[in-house]
Amino acid sequence: MIKNIIFDLDGTLVDTADDILKCLKKAYCTIHRFKKVSVNRSYIGPLLPVMIKNITPDISEKELKKVIKSYRSLYYNNSFPNTKLFAGVKKLLNKMNRKKINNFLVTNKSKIPTRKIIKKLKINCFNNIITPDILKSKKLNKTYMISYLIKKRMLNKNETLLVGDTVSDITSARQNNIKSMVVLDGYGNKKDILRAKPDYVIEKIGLLCDIIE
Repeated sequence: MIKNIIFDLDGTLVDTADDILKCLKKAYCTIHRFKKVSVNRSYIGPLLPVMIKNITPDISEKELKKVIKSYRSLYYNNSFPNTKLFAGVKKLLNKMNRKKINNFLVTNKSKIPTRKIIKKLKINCFNNIITPDILKSKKLNKTYMISYLIKKRMLNKNETLLVGDTVSDITSARQNNIKSMVVLDGYGNKKDILRAKPDYVIEKIGLLCDIIE
């Protein structure tokens, strides 16, 4: 029986793409040669420096720092007008609460926008929220963050499930010896997800509500 569910945020519980891409596009405009750079949903998921390097592999360290600084200023001061919950998320979290299933959040997003989004969307119901800057560690990856959470809360791995939307979520779960479930309507590529062989696959996050029942 699953007693603990660790959720990813972007692309799993919340659709943040439009606001992320808008701010990222503006941040790139601070550098003349990147003013026409193309950004889309397929890049969303990794830590910000990794995401930027994936979009512009030839970016210098100086340019990278400038884009990151501009993006964070724009995104942290955002009111997130286009960020919304995926269908069925509130019902799912309420059911988990009634069933006394512990729910946790592990995200590559920084703590300031994470907390603002959670407050705005009224889903402040997680037993623990882990972000890279909360840990203040050089090992900034989801595998480490999940490992930290498991140890901190003394979670039984056999009773713990990670729910995400990308191959990296599957990998992070596997490296921590816990089960993985992936939603196919997030930001991950469907073919890559199926090739990575998660333990469970669902089309939409709302369907997890029926599974719990």
